[in-house]
Amino acid sequence: MKAEKPLKESEETITNTEKELGNKACETTEAEAATRPVVTTRTESKSAAESGGAAGCSLNDELDLALIRISQNFGSMAGTRKLITTIPIKSPNRFDWIFADPDPAKRVAVWILREERDSYLVANEIANSISGEVSAMDLVPTMTRQGTLFLWPIPLPNQDGKINTWSESRREAAVLATQGWVRVASNMDLKAYEVFQPVVAIPPPVFPNLTIGEMVRIAARGRLITSADHPILRRLRGEV
Repeated sequence: MKAEKPLKESEETITNTEKELGNKACETTEAEAATRPVVTTRTESKSAAESGGAAGCSLNDELDLALIRISQNFGSMAGTRKLITTIPIKSPNRFDWIFADPDPAKRVAVWILREERDSYLVANEIANSISGEVSAMDLVPTMTRQGTLFLWPIPLPNQDGKINTWSESRREAAVLATQGWVRVASNMDLKAYEVFQPVVAIPPPVFPNLTIGEMVRIAARGRLITSADHPILRRLRGEV
């Protein structure tokens, strides 16, 4: 009978050791689960629950496929149309491949005032009073390969008919851009823009079904000067 007591103590020691190991296994499993995603099937989750998981651990890692499964009529969701709410007035950078809208009806001559990196449309009556600050430009709808639509300002000749090499080469680049994709980069030695063509055939872009008037109205939001009290003009006069 005395030999049974050490055996019982030994069993209790083994049981306590198993519990300690189980707790460590649980901690380890939870730590691993926090650092890497674990996805189990329903069968595996059920087996883990029935068997008590790893040393009695229960991880809620079951993924309900109903949350992400594509429905049978997913094609009906593809009938969306992107709304164009922003159209910048800008020149392309040297890394942009561009294509200009070849439709001559989609051109409009406007007065442009450049302020740092922004371009402002100026009403005629205001432009007459600040003729030295504005430039006459053709706005040409242009698209990048990434699908970004912008209005490219192309300088018009001065009243005396003169045009500098920068302006002339930009107009030539705009003509070439209506015939295919081009990249335009400035050359300081030439004092002109150089035009590059791709070495592979690229399909033309699909321009949005917008009139030039609609495009200019979108571009003019927050970029239209119709009053002599406009903040940009007040800055020119040194009032602010």
